[in-house]
Amino acid sequence: MNKFLDPIWKIAKKHANKTCLQIYEKNVWYRIAYSELQTQIEEAAHFLKNAGINKNDRIILLSENRPEAMIAYLSILAIDATAVLIDYNLPKHELKKLIDFVDARMLLISEKFRHDFDIALTPQLPIITVKNGFDLCNDNPDFSLRKSSIINIDPTVATILFTSGTSGHARAVMLTYNNLHSSAEMGKQRIQLTENDRMLSFLPIHHIASLSQNLAGLFAGVTNTFAEKLGGRQLLLQ
Repeated sequence: MNKFLDPIWKIAKKHANKTCLQIYEKNVWYRIAYSELQTQIEEAAHFLKNAGINKNDRIILLSENRPEAMIAYLSILAIDATAVLIDYNLPKHELKKLIDFVDARMLLISEKFRHDFDIALTPQLPIITVKNGFDLCNDNPDFSLRKSSIINIDPTVATILFTSGTSGHARAVMLTYNNLHSSAEMGKQRIQLTENDRMLSFLPIHHIASLSQNLAGLFAGVTNTFAEKLGGRQLLLQ
């Protein structure tokens, strides 16, 4: 496993039963303890490796703001692959353009988004559904991974995000493991996060602020609540 996850493993060992990620939906709390987080990341990483994903391969992740998105993201990093985080709500032609651009070998998509996902956007890309409650479901057991055409791969790149494109076209932003680790540690120290704190996550992790917040919280051992909706009453309940 990638050493980037070592701070999370340490928290899992120290506070195995402490809730790390949670979401309130359909009048029920869905909670994941730190020990469960580690187990689910390891199992998902094993699934990806068995599927043929190698070090530095790119995997696209499309998801709303849910705990499962963070688990799927960390499982990609666990095997030294590169997570490509894209906003699913982009216009279809822009979404297809970005999907084609990154030359990924697999696409992970949330259960909610999978229901209306246009398969024509990724005709040759294996699609894995990330089920609520966290379970990876292979939509096509007979799939075969296409070869990547990327050359001169930078092994330090952990994540690729895209700018909003307000000043023109969306631009890819490559973040290294050092970028992510420094951001998480700086956020933890700057806000003085401790294992006794709670956090509220508003945005999906394709937003850099949300991704940094989530990592800082996990490094500190906090309990992070994912907001299903941005409505005031809904947030007060959470």
